[in-house]
Amino acid sequence: LVPGAHVLVPRMAYWHHGIYIGGGEFIHKVAGNSTLAAASFSKQISVVGTGGGVVKSGLDGFCPEVDPELFELLYDTCFSSEDTVSLALSGLSNDSGL
Repeated sequence: LVPGAHVLVPRMAYWHHGIYIGGGEFIHKVAGNSTLAAASFSKQISVVGTGGGVVKSGLDGFCPEVDPELFELLYDTCFSSEDTVSLALSGLSNDSGL
């Protein structure tokens, strides 16, 4: 994966989306009562707001399953990789959603 990649993993009833920011880390949004949030919280990941929010985590926080199947969403480029990473990181401070 390259920084700025829009990554998806299949969940039971939906696709979980995130942005790969490099160094094995992802920016993604979790609901406070979800299994994914519990996994993220157990890894001591900062969550903006209460009951979930935008988080930065490694693969185990983005997709806690063993050997997850990752998919990259490919589409015409709207932003550069650097701009995508910057926008994703800005979500950590203002919880604007991704």
